[in-house]
Amino acid sequence: MGQISYDTEAYKSVIDSTKSDLIITTRDKLELTLIRHEDSLKKKDWMTPLGVVVSCTAALISSTFNKSLGLEGAVWKAMFIIVDIISTFLLLKAIIQICKNTGESSVQAVIDTIKKESESLDPSTGSED
Repeated sequence: MGQISYDTEAYKSVIDSTKSDLIITTRDKLELTLIRHEDSLKKKDWMTPLGVVVSCTAALISSTFNKSLGLEGAVWKAMFIIVDIISTFLLLKAIIQICKNTGESSVQAVIDTIKKESESLDPSTGSED
């Protein structure tokens, strides 16, 4: 495996405290891995639909819809019901996605995937086993 060199003259002092794993990979492999895991790292996609569901449901329960802006009260109520249904669907979809990606939803899981892909290469030739 090749050595990493850096110009020590450009720095006042260099302290090597990298007693950790060094993962060397190509940009395209890293990009593909991150794209594959992008959905699983989105853990907060449920917040917006939940906020809309709560506010629309509260409005439906507590409001009397009257004619406004040229629309009848029944039309306003129907629009709130439709938005509430769509938001509920999006909330359920986000929760299902979170449950599906539970095991691979951490940054550590992405790092482990990158390490596994890097270990599948033969370090002496750079070609796959």
